[in-house]
Amino acid sequence: MSVRIKIGNLTFIFRPGVSASQYDEWQFYKKQFQNGCAKSNKAVDIVAYEPKMRWLIEVKDYRKAATPVIKEFWELGEQVAQKCRDTLAGLVAASVGASEPGEKTFATDFIRLKTRIRVVLHLELPPPHGLWNPFKYRADLQSSLSSLLKAIDSGPLVVY
Repeated sequence: MSVRIKIGNLTFIFRPGVSASQYDEWQFYKKQFQNGCAKSNKAVDIVAYEPKMRWLIEVKDYRKAATPVIKEFWELGEQVAQKCRDTLAGLVAASVGASEPGEKTFATDFIRLKTRIRVVLHLELPPPHGLWNPFKYRADLQSSLSSLLKAIDSGPLVVY
């Protein structure tokens, strides 16, 4: 059975055989980990796994921004790297301390897999206008993420 996760106006559908969950909505993350281990821990939107791969997926939707969020766009690499680091720490903690059985099982299964972790940054962008053309910065963003996340994923994906 496929898994559907809705984030804002976007729906992500994962094929059968993939376990996926909206990690930033977990009770463990919100009530125990977000401000319980250190202040302001961050979280990726979706965590998923299948027998041969684990996924950390961050979703950013800038389509409704009245003006381009240039500052945030330039800081995106750092934000995603922090979210990945904090999410992995949170999953380890959830595997032993989550009070929701489903969250504890999911975290345990994710951590126990000895497969590659892939990081995906999914961007929804407004059309280019004026000097603002976010598509031309894709290589810079990709390079930044590769450098920051090399211990987790040497080839993170930036998808539009």
